Amino acid sequence: MRKTVCLLLVSILLVSLLAVAGCSSNATGVAKTFMTLVKDGKYDEAYTMLTTAKRQQVSLEQFKADLQARDAEKGPITAFKINVKKSILSGSVTAMVLVEVTRAKDGQSVTENLSLGLNTEDGKWALGSY
Repeated sequence: MRKTVCLLLVSILLVSLLAVAGCSSNATGVAKTFMTLVKDGKYDEAYTMLTTAKRQQVSLEQFKADLQARDAEKGPITAFKINVKKSILSGSVTAMVLVEVTRAKDGQSVTENLSLGLNTEDGKWALGSY
């Protein structure tokens, strides 16, 4: 009986870990798509990847203006690398994805770190912070 309970608990733990791994890898894919769209200047498409709450806070025009201002100040994005350092699962399922961004400014490469906060919304990942 004791052995059965232990096996059951181990099985539940393994299934939970696999579910978390699947969630974080999917969030990584969404973050990569978002960053590719931003890098390519496809702000309208990137905007659709924001959560409903974020789109209510920030208009498309403001979103575009913010990203264009960042590019003007720091240089355009030339490359990025996604690093999942931390995944947090809570009631609404969230993930934090860290992005190492390389920008070109005045002939030099500058690296900065960004964090993207993702939430599940209607069963899909969406960006709640960028």
